[in-house]
Amino acid sequence: MLLDYHEDIVILDHESSPEKADFFQIKTKDSGAWTIAQLAKKKIGKDGVLLQSMLEKLYSAHRLCGENARKLCFVSNQAVKLQLNNGKATKEEVNECSFLAMALSEKECIHKCIEGNNSSVSDFVGLNKITTYRTSLSLDDHETHTKGHLVKFFENLYPNKPIQTTAIYRALLDEIRQKTNDDKVYLDFSSLTKYKGISRSFFHKIISLAGEPSAKALWDTAEKYLVNEETPVLALNQLKTKFFEYALSRMDPLNEDIQKLSSSIRDRINVCYEIWKCQGLLTIIGKIHALISSQSIARNYDSNFIKAAAIYEVLGEAVQETHPEPSETPI
Repeated sequence: MLLDYHEDIVILDHESSPEKADFFQIKTKDSGAWTIAQLAKKKIGKDGVLLQSMLEKLYSAHRLCGENARKLCFVSNQAVKLQLNNGKATKEEVNECSFLAMALSEKECIHKCIEGNNSSVSDFVGLNKITTYRTSLSLDDHETHTKGHLVKFFENLYPNKPIQTTAIYRALLDEIRQKTNDDKVYLDFSSLTKYKGISRSFFHKIISLAGEPSAKALWDTAEKYLVNEETPVLALNQLKTKFFEYALSRMDPLNEDIQKLSSSIRDRINVCYEIWKCQGLLTIIGKIHALISSQSIARNYDSNFIKAAAIYEVLGEAVQETHPEPSETPI
């Protein structure tokens, strides 16, 4: 999914070697339905030159990509009011409408907008790709609405399991903002997808992270072990702060430093499992810290952050939304 590149959103059919693309132009409106005439209207720019209409801009993707452009979609929070190809003379508001479903007068308006008076030029293959959609997302309270959709999605995916919806929302929002606001020009595809794209693998990573035990569940268990091992209150509070800081950072699969730190800690745990499994949590995280702190990946993080990360990873596999008593080593 490419953000703010040619159109507001371009969805490719493959991460590395795409062949087809769907183009989405997104416009918001405070009230009232759109009309085809409004979508076809040209605006005058600052220098007095006529600018492309919304439909012309959308159709340019077909001119550019030809048969590789599958869909040309106009999306808004408001419906489009138009006459349908159903024999009725009146216009009606529709939430979704393809070019084929429009009345002849609406089709002619779109055709003239795109081709001007040159009626001999007529690419109905391209015109038939145009579809209008009304999205259900709220303009006034989009954060609550979006979180609601995320909750429903993860409830279906992980029934009866608490999900860190706010952390997931922030990770997605930060990534979208970063990619949307990047206005550099990229000449190669790998750079384009890296800096302007969000991939299927990114979403898969987010989904897999969401399915893991919640940070609160892990900390509740960690706290029992740490208190049982007589960890000083100040040290416990410092670890708690860094623990949740790490848990939030870890939700971003494109944060390469955090992902390398996580991977390195998990590697140490896997290698030393048999040696460590009978030792206390404080001893374990101390040994992980000693092994990790000398690596270059640890240069950006303080001691408590690395120890908190170690606690998270040590308990991550052991806790499945349960809170075992601290009678034995967590791993």
